[in-house]
Amino acid sequence: MKLRFYIIATLAAAAALFTGCKEEGDTYFSEIRVSQSYVGIPMEGGEKEITVTAQGDWAIEIPEDCEWLSVDPMTGGAGETKVTLSANETFDGRSVEILLSCLNRVQHINIIQGLPGVSEATVKEINEGPEKQYRVTGVITKLAGDHYGNFYLNDGTVEGDGLYIYGTLDKKGNEMKSGTPYDCFNDKDHPDESWEISVGDKVTIEGPKQVYKGTIELVNVTIINIEKSLVKVIPMDIELDGPEAGDTLIKIATKAPSIKVKPNDDWLYVKEIEQKKDTVFARIGFFANDDVVKREGTISVTGEGFKDITVTITQGANAPDLMTIAEALKGSYVHVKGTIMAICNQGYILSDATGSLLVFYGNTFDATQFKLGDEMEIIGDLAAYNFGPQLSCKDKAFDLCEKVSEGTGSVTYPTPKVMDAAACDEVVAAINGKDKNKISDAIKIEYVQVVGTPKKNSSGYTNIYLDDYTANDFSAYQLPASFDLASMLDKKVTIRAYLQSVSGSSSPRHLNLLFVSLEEGAAETPLDYLDASFAENADGFTWDDITLPEGSTYVWKYDSYHYLKASAYVSGTRYASESIAVSPEIDLSSATKAYLNFSHVGKNFASLDAAKEVVSVEVKADGEWSKLTIPAWFTNSDWTWVDCKDIDLSAYAGKKIHVGFRYISTSSNCGTWEVKAVKVCNYTSE
Repeated sequence: MKLRFYIIATLAAAAALFTGCKEEGDTYFSEIRVSQSYVGIPMEGGEKEITVTAQGDWAIEIPEDCEWLSVDPMTGGAGETKVTLSANETFDGRSVEILLSCLNRVQHINIIQGLPGVSEATVKEINEGPEKQYRVTGVITKLAGDHYGNFYLNDGTVEGDGLYIYGTLDKKGNEMKSGTPYDCFNDKDHPDESWEISVGDKVTIEGPKQVYKGTIELVNVTIINIEKSLVKVIPMDIELDGPEAGDTLIKIATKAPSIKVKPNDDWLYVKEIEQKKDTVFARIGFFANDDVVKREGTISVTGEGFKDITVTITQGANAPDLMTIAEALKGSYVHVKGTIMAICNQGYILSDATGSLLVFYGNTFDATQFKLGDEMEIIGDLAAYNFGPQLSCKDKAFDLCEKVSEGTGSVTYPTPKVMDAAACDEVVAAINGKDKNKISDAIKIEYVQVVGTPKKNSSGYTNIYLDDYTANDFSAYQLPASFDLASMLDKKVTIRAYLQSVSGSSSPRHLNLLFVSLEEGAAETPLDYLDASFAENADGFTWDDITLPEGSTYVWKYDSYHYLKASAYVSGTRYASESIAVSPEIDLSSATKAYLNFSHVGKNFASLDAAKEVVSVEVKADGEWSKLTIPAWFTNSDWTWVDCKDIDLSAYAGKKIHVGFRYISTSSNCGTWEVKAVKVCNYTSE
């Protein structure tokens, strides 16, 4: 289970300890002491004052999800300080533990307001009520994870699946962990620990309410009672292999006097029903799916004495399987997903890890509806135009064109290929004598850098020319007005672009560029001093383990999903640790400028601010580590990667350095930090 803060029902024996909070002398370390380590606040609200005596600076930390307690002040210095703890009125007991830190010592202070109790309630009342302990009876509508015992429960007072139950204690009252060697539900090999649970069972449960990222849930509930359903349906979810017509069998074990099987979608129908003793066999027919997207339908099983049960059937799409762009470039009718890397007046470049192609809309294209980083999924016909591979909907609409996710308007580009005279000759030589409209003869779309001079040619068009090279030139493909190429006539410029196609039937050929950037002046030849993609291994990164967590031999590790990962969460416990992921030596001896790029994500730190205190990116030069400013941060609430671009390392030009990612954790602030795509180069990303 992910660990989250919640109130645990207080044992009756603890009531006397907390009630009134009698002062029985100071509780202290030599560095810091408090007048009370247990503090009680009345149910009707109020204030309590304690005295902090410290030998140095101190700070109080309150759990992020505790919004009812106020502490003033939360920081102080050496000497004696009065600290006020206050809370508003509550209708049910609540408690929290706060931490007082000073000179590497941590004092635990327990605050309780009233005594937590258990309230019997409906699902609707739980949704509308405060965060406290509840008991509720309802029907399991959906299982959401047998290992931890996650499920949905509804008693008819709300619509939909009902209340989310996040974790169930096993039969012996144990909380389920990631390493628990059995499942909480339906583990036949562990009947003494695992519950036998099915959709349709009526259960009474008890547990604390919390709201996690907008979801109301009961956490680590105890099962008080189970009434097995009169009906059990197998399977509950059916995934059909493809779009073809056919049928599938549903088995219904029942003790109900009668049941009814009803399709809820017009592409599903009951083909045959047969009953053998207490089992009904329903054969469900389905028509072919002519659409290019999957479809989902449901079957309802209804009758006397049990809550309606829904069976979900998903049918495959009548479309080619999703493929990489490299695979698509060998086909004709293709299904691809990729990221928009560059936009022009009539389309955009779509890329994945294997390649790129042009998505062409023609004059109907509205560039304002797209931005860099948008993830698109497209099904359509692949063709070539002027040796450029493209998906086009100019003459025939795409069968599917869907924005899967919104981009940020910014992307990280690969190292550009330098297009000098030799590179131009190589491109042209490869297409000589070939068919410009044949996909097998198409060029490879690449991200390139061109240093040249824009000039008007004899036809009045503006092309870009390399110095002392006239065999071929470059042209701007469907150039947006934001690129003011006309103002750069007869000036040296640096263009970064996607080489998209080649036009012209004889010399000079025109290499068509879909622009990404345009700058006056000649940029340096792009160089990568470090390019760690972690595609197969840690790319030379090593670990400087300063403090290892108890019970573990590492903090940082390489993950096969192509990133480095740091954590000190071991067997369900957060530990103190410190470790640096150190890059191989980066030689900037001949560099005049350098930039660091990487992506990172983190989660489960005490808060985002707390994460910023314990993770850092640093540079080691002349034997000393120095922190860099991290320009972009993760949310700490999801696993969305964040790009950090163009961190200036020019101050280290002329030196040999290491880049390090330092991770620190404590028992109260122990998240997971992941880092990928680490690059040091002499050019900016845009």
